Amino acid sequence: MSRKQYTIHESYEGITPMFGWFGRLFESKARSKSLELAAMQDGSAILIVAPPTEFFIERLLTINANGDNHLLYFSDGMKQRAVERLGEHFSYTASVGRPEALSYAGDTFHVVFGYCYFDCLTSVDRDPAATEIWRVLRRGGKLFTTYLAHPRGLVQRVFVATTLSLQIVSKGVHDIELQPVLERAGFGHIEIVPCPQKGLPVELAGAEK
Repeated sequence: MSRKQYTIHESYEGITPMFGWFGRLFESKARSKSLELAAMQDGSAILIVAPPTEFFIERLLTINANGDNHLLYFSDGMKQRAVERLGEHFSYTASVGRPEALSYAGDTFHVVFGYCYFDCLTSVDRDPAATEIWRVLRRGGKLFTTYLAHPRGLVQRVFVATTLSLQIVSKGVHDIELQPVLERAGFGHIEIVPCPQKGLPVELAGAEK
């Protein structure tokens, strides 16, 4: 589907107010599957890229309580909202950056989690963003990212069209095919796991550096 292109900042600003309940309702299966496949050990270095109201952040920070946890946002306002929501109950570093030029050193993270990330990027920004994630992952490090896939069948087409018409939950969101993007960035062992929920064709991509 061809839609107006928004920056990741504009997209996240638009969907943040409703994103917590939207993620629970439509993407909780994919989130749980990402954690299962990651098999993350406490003490890992991880990066989480998601809107500041992402409901799964607390769970990741709890599991990796003794690790090096980093949260990436795309404006000072989004960062502040996340910090206020999380309070002082977790150990993490929140920063502001750009998808095509992450501030982290290469070979830093064991795992990167991206929730509603690539499907909120413009078509020209996805390749640079994937390349940057590949760069900051350690050799053997893994990316797990959820996104809205192309609909299959009438029911999914109706649900996707309806969802994308609601700007408050879908501003800047696109249904995408992610595997070619990850391949061009150099990722290997790419696994696409369909996680449809409530009629939406959500997919989880796992890939390794």
